[in-house]
Amino acid sequence: MKGASSNKRISYKELTLKPGTYTMEFYAKAAVAGENASVRPGYAIVEDGKIINNGYMYGDYTNDIAAEWVKVSHQFTLEAVQTINILVMNPKKPGKDLLIDDFSFTTLDGGLSEVGPSPEPEPEPQPEPGKPAVFEETFADGQGQFTIEDKNLPEDLTFIWKHDTYNGKSYMKASAFANNTKYASESWLVSPVIDLTKTTAPELSFSNAANFFSEGFSCTVKVKEEGAADWTNLTLINPSEGMSWNFVDTSADMKAYKGKKVQLAFVYTSTATAAGTWEVKDVKIIDTVNTAIDNVTTDNAKKVIFDLSGRRVLKATKGLYIINGQKVYVK
Repeated sequence: MKGASSNKRISYKELTLKPGTYTMEFYAKAAVAGENASVRPGYAIVEDGKIINNGYMYGDYTNDIAAEWVKVSHQFTLEAVQTINILVMNPKKPGKDLLIDDFSFTTLDGGLSEVGPSPEPEPEPQPEPGKPAVFEETFADGQGQFTIEDKNLPEDLTFIWKHDTYNGKSYMKASAFANNTKYASESWLVSPVIDLTKTTAPELSFSNAANFFSEGFSCTVKVKEEGAADWTNLTLINPSEGMSWNFVDTSADMKAYKGKKVQLAFVYTSTATAAGTWEVKDVKIIDTVNTAIDNVTTDNAKKVIFDLSGRRVLKATKGLYIINGQKVYVK
């Protein structure tokens, strides 16, 4: 492993691992007699096919490695299913050539995960034209007219919310996990003013995925009238459970705000013991037909099914739908 004036790394292919404790062990020695080398083992966190910002997690340096073989060991713990690259770094100081041999990577309680943290999305049914949205932001090209307000940004982080893209799908993503550390934080993704003055039964819908919320999904969606100081939590129907990369469709009744102008806020919160990742896309408000029916029992009759944006779908999975003209929550 060549030394240089910059850090050099060698790594293994991506591994999706179960929660558990893992141990890296190998032998190292300086490639040139009379020169002392250094080495630092670790791993890199991979999300959406790339190493995340501040995603390198290293163990201790082993310094003053001479021409005799030295055993190097590094142990780390994963608290949830995680995709990583295990790696070895030859640091720029002193930047000397290094030999590595007899590498092993073991665990007693973990192992390879059969299901990765970010599975391929299922094909979506072809939609039919539906009702025009009163407001819509897909986040396909960026954060749009939304603004970010960091209420509590840890000193070690430069951002919590950011725009991201994976497999052609774009979304806003919030996380306060970096450097193998969970940070207490609070950050708001705030919409522009939305005009609901001509609506009679407005309803919010959005698609979202949340993972690694080990103490329960803690994020909220708030609303306030234009110019008001106080925000109110919306009651979410089918919110994420906080432990899966699968996107779910979530909705909220906004009839209390018909005839008004409002703002929305997607509020991410985390603690020093639970700092998950929240991904949000396809935010939409439509003026729905108010059937005054919140829950009905379905039968085996032929059904005509629409999602909350007015698109006809082939099958109702978990979530809220309009089935044969009635609002139905499918569990």
